[in-house]
Amino acid sequence: MKTATDWSKDFKEGLSLLGFKHIGFLWFENESETVRIRLWHDSELVIWKWDFREDMRQQVFIGRIDNIEDLKWLLKRVSI
Repeated sequence: MKTATDWSKDFKEGLSLLGFKHIGFLWFENESETVRIRLWHDSELVIWKWDFREDMRQQVFIGRIDNIEDLKWLLKRVSI
């Protein structure tokens, strides 16, 4: 089982190529600050539609993604 710190360098670089910047321990945010991705253990991640008002934040995906191509596909499907 992967731990949170086992995410590959390639996956993290792929997030950068998709326009996400690293903002803290395994948190990534898009340029417009409207989407955040949190990497967890065992290839699990959480995608949030983000708002600075806490009551407006929404989790749009919780699950396992093994490669950046699958993430690109998922981001298109959830209109991000």
